[in-house]
Amino acid sequence: MATLPPATVDTKGKARQHDKTLRKCRCPECGPEGTWQTPRRVREHMKAWREKGIPGSDPASLAVKHELLDQAEQGLWASDGPSSTLEGALLPTTAARQRASQSPSTPNSDIEDDSDHSLGDSAHEPFVHGPSLAPEADEFEDRDRHHDMFDQPEDDTYEEEQYGDYEGGEDKGIADEETGLGTSDYANSAAGDAEPARSSSPGDGLQEGFDSFERGTDRASLGPPSQAGDANNDGDVNNDDDDDDRIDVQNDPLYRNNDLDEYLDGDAGEQEDKGSGLPPAFDEHPSIRNAYINTFVLAAFKGLSHEAAQDVLESHRSSLLDSLEGTDPALDSESTAKLREGLQRGKMVVTLRSVEARLRVNPDLYIVYFAICPTCWTRHPLSELPNMDNNRCSRAGCDTVIFTTKRTQSFGVKRYPKKLLAYYPPKTALSQFFLRPGKWEECQFWRGPDDQELSEPVSYEQWKESRSETDPQSDIHDGWFWRFLSANRKRVWDPVRGVVEDINIDEAEHDIRFVSLPCGIVFGIFIDWLQVRKRGVHSSGAVILSIQNLPRSKRYLRENLFLIMTIPGPKEPDTDGLNRILDILIDDILELELGYFTRVARHPEPEPIHATLPFTASDTPARLKAAGVVSQNTDEHLCYVCGKHFPELTQSHCFDRGTFHYHDFDEMLAAKYRARDAAEEGDDEVLEDIRQKHGVQFSVFDRLSNWSIPTSIPLEPMHNLSGIIADVQKTIFIAGGMFAGSGKRGEPTPMARLEDWLENLWIPGSMGRLSSSIASGAGRPKADDWRNFATLMPVALAFAWNMWDREEDEEAGKLRKNSKVKAERERTQTLLHKRRVKAHIREAGADLDELDLAELGDITASRNYWSHYRNVLRLCSAIRMLWSRTTIPEESLTAQMYMSQAFQSWADMGCHLKPNNHIACHGFEWMEAFGTFYAFSTWAYERCMGILSKFKTNNRDGGELECTYMRAWWKTILCQDLIRHLQDIPDDEKSPGDNAAIKVLLSAMRGGAEAERQRGTLINYLASVASVDKSKPVVLPSRKAAVDIKKAGLYEPLLRYLQQLWPQEHIIRDQGVGAGRTFYARHVSAYPTVKVHGVQYGASTHEYGKRHCYGYLEYRQAVSIDYILRIALSDELVTHITVVRRFTEDPRIPRAPWDYWDVKIGVQMWGLKLAGHELHPLEKLSGLFAMSEMTIPGHCSFRITVSMDHKRPESEDAGEQEDDTEYGDE
Repeated sequence: MATLPPATVDTKGKARQHDKTLRKCRCPECGPEGTWQTPRRVREHMKAWREKGIPGSDPASLAVKHELLDQAEQGLWASDGPSSTLEGALLPTTAARQRASQSPSTPNSDIEDDSDHSLGDSAHEPFVHGPSLAPEADEFEDRDRHHDMFDQPEDDTYEEEQYGDYEGGEDKGIADEETGLGTSDYANSAAGDAEPARSSSPGDGLQEGFDSFERGTDRASLGPPSQAGDANNDGDVNNDDDDDDRIDVQNDPLYRNNDLDEYLDGDAGEQEDKGSGLPPAFDEHPSIRNAYINTFVLAAFKGLSHEAAQDVLESHRSSLLDSLEGTDPALDSESTAKLREGLQRGKMVVTLRSVEARLRVNPDLYIVYFAICPTCWTRHPLSELPNMDNNRCSRAGCDTVIFTTKRTQSFGVKRYPKKLLAYYPPKTALSQFFLRPGKWEECQFWRGPDDQELSEPVSYEQWKESRSETDPQSDIHDGWFWRFLSANRKRVWDPVRGVVEDINIDEAEHDIRFVSLPCGIVFGIFIDWLQVRKRGVHSSGAVILSIQNLPRSKRYLRENLFLIMTIPGPKEPDTDGLNRILDILIDDILELELGYFTRVARHPEPEPIHATLPFTASDTPARLKAAGVVSQNTDEHLCYVCGKHFPELTQSHCFDRGTFHYHDFDEMLAAKYRARDAAEEGDDEVLEDIRQKHGVQFSVFDRLSNWSIPTSIPLEPMHNLSGIIADVQKTIFIAGGMFAGSGKRGEPTPMARLEDWLENLWIPGSMGRLSSSIASGAGRPKADDWRNFATLMPVALAFAWNMWDREEDEEAGKLRKNSKVKAERERTQTLLHKRRVKAHIREAGADLDELDLAELGDITASRNYWSHYRNVLRLCSAIRMLWSRTTIPEESLTAQMYMSQAFQSWADMGCHLKPNNHIACHGFEWMEAFGTFYAFSTWAYERCMGILSKFKTNNRDGGELECTYMRAWWKTILCQDLIRHLQDIPDDEKSPGDNAAIKVLLSAMRGGAEAERQRGTLINYLASVASVDKSKPVVLPSRKAAVDIKKAGLYEPLLRYLQQLWPQEHIIRDQGVGAGRTFYARHVSAYPTVKVHGVQYGASTHEYGKRHCYGYLEYRQAVSIDYILRIALSDELVTHITVVRRFTEDPRIPRAPWDYWDVKIGVQMWGLKLAGHELHPLEKLSGLFAMSEMTIPGHCSFRITVSMDHKRPESEDAGEQEDDTEYGDE
């Protein structure tokens, strides 16, 4: 047995402690006695010497040499024996030579050990002239555990793979037997011949992981990267690693491959308590804790590798020890004694994984992983895999391989799941959430005087009676659904009677309103997929929960959103597959509905928490799949709310709310449970019959008593309404030929006029830029672009079509005979005719042969300017009124009527309408249930998907990519919690190092160019939904602007303003005589920009402010902002002033095509002249607008302003704007 090395000296000359991770290197360069080196250095020496070869040696001797080299690299040699030198070991016995010269193939073996390919059993026998091969117990304690973890299963999925340092392939100028490849570097081909095994990056990855493993607890990537992505059902693996986008995953703190051992072990670092108190690092000395933090920041945000992180931590420890050198421990203060004790070997950790555990920023302490069947999506707990008799899916009728198995030279038999699912339990997320100060109180903010005690649920009828049609609704708490939810009910299926009942589990006389519980959390769920690769198709799924109890301004902050599950690609699961992976979430929600106690920040005792999941906010494909509803493109089931059919989209009654016949929810739910029973019995005929008759199948969400269709699956306004505007522009107008020119030479086409108008449009800088390409439908406009286009559409089309001079019956110009528009128009006409025939057959209830289809005629879509323009006014008014933060039921119903009228008119005009148009006609019902469209819009979730897409990954299949997303998301959240813990340290206990650590973390979390380049994981919070501090409605920038108020003629007006504002101060001019407070020019500071109630404005007199220099004053008076000033006569006498010029009216302005709609669409017309300067408090600025200057031939030039306010619908009654107005955040 080798003894520990003596204390060695590093390159800096400082004594290092005895380190069990060092190995003796016996290469010729290190001498016969060997030199203690790190495993990496030993491997490098051995590799270099191996490649030199031995002249005149035969293949057998080379084989012996390579095996001995491999053993030496792994530390298998003891320091004693007949010969301790590598040269002595290179004299094998004749028997060894014979074994080495035998064929390495091992036919019909299920598991093949690496050593079998070189020397048969010689790896287990000592050489006559070689050292003992007995491993050291200290070094191989963990390795033996890996060898013994699994029994050898009897199946055909085991594959042998070599993990060496040699890049497989032909070496230039050297024959195969002289390439330096030992027989251990060969793998069996299908024919039994020995061929070089490809082991480039997988092999190197194993060696890197092995190196980290031997250094201590830092096991970043044990085993090869997963080969799950391209494996077939027989367990064959494609070892293709030609991926130019790969990163160095061995050194990536967020990456882990699909090695079952790693996931079963949890984390290789210290398994610290997951408890709810402070992280364990806060029990250590601040200097040690801050060393952890600085090292973690370097690794998480600057790309520091695991190995380098260990070096940094050891350097910190050495520096701290040096600071104590020469001091007498007996004289230590309490702090110094704590530091000295913490620096003892074994107390201060020196590996990245252990640091993450001490700081409690390691997401793997909380994430649960499952192996997923690639075919049926059945979940398998990883703990079950070692005990499985074979590698096939456990679900009846599915025989898909769910994991592959390999025997490696270093770690024995290892299993690799084909797909991994990452799951963050909502109970864990909630417990962590309530440990943040103030979160409990924020979840109670919505409560009114009648919401303080336990009470019964409120029905729709009761809610309707308690409210006026003019009461505003601004959040989910204002809708009827919020107080309708029950807390003590359970859904039960009675197959005998064929009914589903929600029974009272407490057998109480009355139900309990869920939100009346002390803390009844209402979740909203978002499910979506994103394409994560630039090349190829790979859909990665994400499941996110939001807490609806929070104030809306904080609800969608990244720290308050729970990424519960990441769904592995490359393909999306169907409804059955989604049911099998989401059932664990539903089980947890059912448990949370019963409640549990958890610790709450600053509460002396644990508090009861309940949670329910009553609705989803997802786009159409995701919500239909999750809810178990068939596609809306099927002929029989266009709508899951009413009984309309797909062909009826050509009929106006499809959009007439008076003809809607709503589905019976109880009947639909019973059909879903019958479908579940049929699926369990394998009765496909019954399943298909239910799909055809009811258009549904079972969903795991149907197990929840608060889940009901259609209320729980509302339309998604961001995709629905913006999609409608896109279809109107591209399908009805462009494809319908509404932008065809007159054919007159030199006259611009309507499309050219529209693009020119958009190019010259002034838009506030905070609203971004609306590209003119959106007019032609080119590029990839986002939902927000289409929404802004809808706001501007009435004015834009009026200018493009020149509606001032159009006659009532005038139509668009003729289309050219061979134009693409004409061909597309004819194709659409044929398609719509087929749909009309189907609709006519259904309405008549007869066969096709019995009907006279001549009466249908050959309907051609109308191209009348005024007919289309009136529909645009109706639609844009409706969208503006519905898609606002604050709505009024009376106005919302009017808006719904406008929208339905527009669609009915377009249907009568023969235009091509789509399912989105019909679903939008049900918007009012969901608005009553949830208060406002914003309650179930996905704009915040979609931004989170954008954040996920920017995380750095290795682009591997098998769930590795998605698990990296999960770890990256939660690591960032845990970092935010770490910052809070540091900030909560009392000031008298906070050290300078603590302040520096806070600064480092905040700087990293905000992200910079380098941080984003390195990690791609640190994005700023969703600033547009950040809470506006109402105590500071005016926020000035740090940059000031130069101004001479006397030259600008502002001194006298400002003096008069201040005298009126503070008459008791007796303010006098700077050259005046008398008692009072003198007003000097130096008291005035000018600024280029300012934020008022979260909205940015700018001064036209400064270059930085010109993009923000227009706005509304006192609701809807348009002004030009010339100056933004702050006047401070003293610390108490401070005021903020804006100098503006009003827009003026001009009687020469002609009547507009949008007359009588101008208020609803937020449009005003002004003359070009501006009024004189006026002084107003900055707080009076109330909104933003887009502006265009226009000239109508024969009339004057004028300005048109279009309100970009999405806070509330336009109203005839001008009122004060609310303080928390937000603009342009969607």
